[in-house]
Amino acid sequence: GLVKASQRTGAWILTTGLREGISKCVGEAVRDHAAAAASSYSNKVVALGIASWGLVHNREQLVNPKGSFPAKYNILNSCDSCCLDNNYRAFLLVDDGTVGHRGGETAFKAKLEKYISCQRTGIKGSGSIDVPVLCMLISGEASRLERMDLSLKNSIPWLVLAGSGGTADFLSDLLDNLSLASSMGDGEAGHNVDLKEKVTEQVKKHFPAELVTDKLVEKALSIYENRDLITVYHGEQESPTDFDTVLLKALVGASKQRGSVDSSPYYEELKLAVTWNRVDIAKSELFNGDIQWKHEDLEKSMTDVLINDKPQFVRLFTENGFNIHDYLSYGRLEELYCSVAEGTLLYQLLQR
Repeated sequence: GLVKASQRTGAWILTTGLREGISKCVGEAVRDHAAAAASSYSNKVVALGIASWGLVHNREQLVNPKGSFPAKYNILNSCDSCCLDNNYRAFLLVDDGTVGHRGGETAFKAKLEKYISCQRTGIKGSGSIDVPVLCMLISGEASRLERMDLSLKNSIPWLVLAGSGGTADFLSDLLDNLSLASSMGDGEAGHNVDLKEKVTEQVKKHFPAELVTDKLVEKALSIYENRDLITVYHGEQESPTDFDTVLLKALVGASKQRGSVDSSPYYEELKLAVTWNRVDIAKSELFNGDIQWKHEDLEKSMTDVLINDKPQFVRLFTENGFNIHDYLSYGRLEELYCSVAEGTLLYQLLQR
């Protein structure tokens, strides 16, 4: 599902890129997709690996004083799980000075996510958007809490796959239990003490082998403070749906939690729905009556959907109060006609 969603949306997939766990599964899925799409014009899926240099098996092969681009790396069917997976497009290997330790790339990855999320991309017209970044938690060890906490502090949303085990199940249970407890509420001081006790109880339940629980409790409490950025997906309980729908709803949902009833905070999400051509999600998440859309926001989006030939969005905007007569001024018509791409039938007709 993840690889299919990546192919549909043009998203890049970032994992450790090692031949173990989820990273290995992603690599195999990318390989199978590439083989199936070899004879078609489908978008290629880009998977990048970001790992700690000191953890990579046979990393000495990658070092060449004379330079070697691309670097040569022979796996030789090694049983070591820390080999680089050759199904990935490229690797960023972070040297933090440690050898054989996991997590050396954690801080770098959080900074990279923040940097990417501040970049702009777009489609024809004024539809430039911030590059959407969404982290996924599938199973995971207790140390994953630190990784997640860093990203959440940078306002990067997360999608947690409940039922996948490990840290994912811990957070799913934690958020469910604490949400129920907070709805009952009792004084602020008493609530904070009770909150910490409940978190400690969940940590001991899910990570009984961990000796140092205080740090895990601290990270879990910090994550809970940013719970509005977290979407928990219960795959077995929810209706079957394409995974790109799950991803987009998680991105839009995180933004809605941070925003107000004013339309401006949701303009980026509307542009994202337009870019992905998902009018169904725009209807259910952005035009369900909760948001008061401004005419100027829909005006800019209307230009984008007309230029990019998306009539379903034109219908959606007009059904939600957009005045097409006020929009179609002589100047606007000239702008739309001038934006017609060369080589299209309409462009040829206009040249006559």
